[in-house]
Amino acid sequence: MALNGSTLNSGPVNASAEAPVEYGTGSPELPITITVAAETGRPEVALAVSVVERGRPELPLEISVVEPTGAPELPIQVDVYDTGAPELPLQVLVVDDAHRGSLWRVAAYLDGQDISARLTGRVEVTAEEGAARIAECELRPATGPASAFDYVGATLDLYYVPLDAAGQSLGEVPLFRGRCEEPEIEPRSGRIRLLASDGRQTLLHALDHAAIDAITPGGRYHPPLDGEDVEGVDYADVRLSSLAASLDLDVTGAWRLTPWHGEPVAATITAPIDGSVDMRLAPRQQLINRVEVSYTHRYQRHLERRQWLAWQYRKSFCEGRNYTKPTREMIRQALEGTGWRILGFGTDQLPPSGTIICGTTPVAWLISRELRESLAVGMRAQLARRYSRDVEERYELTVEAPASVGRFGTLTRRDQAGLSSDTDIDWGDDIEVTTWDGQDGPDQYIDRHDPADAAEALETLIARARRRILESHRGHLVRWEIPILPHLDRTARLRLEQPYLVAEGKARQVRHTLDFETGRAVTACEIAVSQGGGATDDPVTAPTRPDTVAPAEPPPKVQLSSRFGGEAGALPYNETWLGYTGNREPRTDFDAPVYPQRFRVEMPEIGREAIQAEREAAYEVAVPDDELTLTIEELTAWP
Repeated sequence: MALNGSTLNSGPVNASAEAPVEYGTGSPELPITITVAAETGRPEVALAVSVVERGRPELPLEISVVEPTGAPELPIQVDVYDTGAPELPLQVLVVDDAHRGSLWRVAAYLDGQDISARLTGRVEVTAEEGAARIAECELRPATGPASAFDYVGATLDLYYVPLDAAGQSLGEVPLFRGRCEEPEIEPRSGRIRLLASDGRQTLLHALDHAAIDAITPGGRYHPPLDGEDVEGVDYADVRLSSLAASLDLDVTGAWRLTPWHGEPVAATITAPIDGSVDMRLAPRQQLINRVEVSYTHRYQRHLERRQWLAWQYRKSFCEGRNYTKPTREMIRQALEGTGWRILGFGTDQLPPSGTIICGTTPVAWLISRELRESLAVGMRAQLARRYSRDVEERYELTVEAPASVGRFGTLTRRDQAGLSSDTDIDWGDDIEVTTWDGQDGPDQYIDRHDPADAAEALETLIARARRRILESHRGHLVRWEIPILPHLDRTARLRLEQPYLVAEGKARQVRHTLDFETGRAVTACEIAVSQGGGATDDPVTAPTRPDTVAPAEPPPKVQLSSRFGGEAGALPYNETWLGYTGNREPRTDFDAPVYPQRFRVEMPEIGREAIQAEREAAYEVAVPDDELTLTIEELTAWP
């Protein structure tokens, strides 16, 4: 027998307790817990409470009689000498230990050694989704020296063993498999408390990317968004952040990816333990029904502009016999001076030596081959210039659960991400391009990025926003306890049916508790109930890219002319003239300006400002509506 934690010897027991008398107002309390075990007599607990003055005394009293062979008695006398509201909560639990032993036991193995006989107190196994399965138990001390370090890392296997009326095993149901993490030894009594885990984190850290990919199918990981050096449990969490599912180990140590919705009901509970049903609704501020995602993708566009140039001398052979002419080399140097690459170049030459008819007069024409090849009276050339522009694609995405918005109002979260596709590739004239991506205005171009990479980033962000919405809507929790069902696990979808409450959802936590002192073996369940609604669930696909190219068009023309000084009507020289400037020889007007003989080419400026384009897209999310029905019966009177 134990009175307030003190152990008493077996035999006839008489225990009494008297509450201290408070002579002023107040609420005196005297919690008393009495346990009678292996009793061979008739336990009696005499209790007297006297209330001398106004107040509200409380006397919580719990008595457990295990394996009684007598008739326990509890004489209680309450005297009230003044007004007040004395309370005497009383619970008496009588358990026949022999009968209890015929129902169940726990088999426990530590590093393969059977330690079942050393179990005491209670065994508790807690499995919560997305976390390690935890087991707690106590052991009676073993003979000889003991060290807590002997238990660190030791394997622990626990089994629920149902027994028939004769105490024979009906089989073993696994409850836990893992390793001891934090053993504790109580120095005086030698009792050992074991805290063990199934090692979810440790096991994930030991897996490579391929192995984690295999157990999280459909999950997304995007290195530019998430980083390159993501391993183990962090890598698994990244992939899970885009899935409406939980990754757990089952009791045998196998990985299970369980969707939050769509699974069949594994068990329907109709007889929970009286008074154990509880419900907590998610606060409104916890809900998310709209996620606004801003994503910017920056990259470089390498362009090449090609332009044809043409020039004519302006004067015929007969008119131009007495005018200077540019050389082929002069024109080439002018083209090279533009900084553009010469793709093609050709000139028109003077006629070869011979007789040429000017009007009606034959003219003898004599010119050496070298001079003829060096002079030009016409030119055609194709030039090219390579340059780069920054491109910025902006995406404004809205992921929303419209039905939830209609029910609860708009509850928004915002995400922002960006990706820069930097390249160290030199865009010089020596880079050979066999295939261009397209034409941007007058220019051909190639983009230094992978469009599929940007699409994958967008789909990853959409999937994560969708999960955030779904996860926030399953914050309604319903809890209950039932006589132990050892097969129930956190991966199960459960349904509770009561006259006043019907609820269905995936298990969020399952806890098995087996108490050796009271014989109580229960399973506590907590389910997450989703509420939100909606019929449309858009697929997770990236939006089309915004248009970043201008319509194809020819480049602006370059006008090259011919101007001559040394003759009447010649204009003052202008350095900005393009083409050829020369003179009449001999001069016919000595007052006319004389031009420097030169050929000048200037190409139009090319704009290099950044290109910006934006795309908006919206996605609808249908939030599953799990059943959650509360029925309030009409009360004829308040309790």
